[in-house]
Amino acid sequence: MRKCWNGLLIMAGLPMIAYGHTGGHPTEGLANGFLHPLLGVDHLLSLLAVGWWAALVGGQALWRLPVLFLLAMVFGLGLPIFMGDGALMAMEFLLALSVLWLGYQVASNQQTVPLPALGLMVIFAFVHGYSHKVANAGWANDYLLYGLGLIISSGMVQLIGIHLGSFSRRHQLLRLLFGLGCSGMGVLFLVGI
Repeated sequence: MRKCWNGLLIMAGLPMIAYGHTGGHPTEGLANGFLHPLLGVDHLLSLLAVGWWAALVGGQALWRLPVLFLLAMVFGLGLPIFMGDGALMAMEFLLALSVLWLGYQVASNQQTVPLPALGLMVIFAFVHGYSHKVANAGWANDYLLYGLGLIISSGMVQLIGIHLGSFSRRHQLLRLLFGLGCSGMGVLFLVGI
């Protein structure tokens, strides 16, 4: 239990890592794309939470939620940039809100996926992908490799979330701690915007 709290405290001290979308994070190459979901706290928590939620719902949602999330990310990665100056703040707000909301889905043991929740998850996934397009601000030679690495790594993190979610069916405290910790990080990200 102490290690869990220590981990949450460490994560709370690193909220700016979540904002790797606005510059300073390389958006070229397979390796950089692969590493981003592991180093971007907002991305890591969101992906784990989607996998976890999929495991809680079970059935076809076990594969549909993660795949839909990845497809919406790919769509966001591929769109041209249509942003004004103030839109970047809104995007960061949505990224932080996604962490809070997905953590809530896990903490509250949501075992259904109503259509509005599915739509909201798709919007959040799109923003997670689009934020990388904005950071790249164009098509660098190996942006496609970056996107490929990002999607592969994201899928792997979701698989970890699915396994943790399956494990937490027998260990409800783990589900609650992760969900509340994830939502708490979302609140910290929102305060830091």
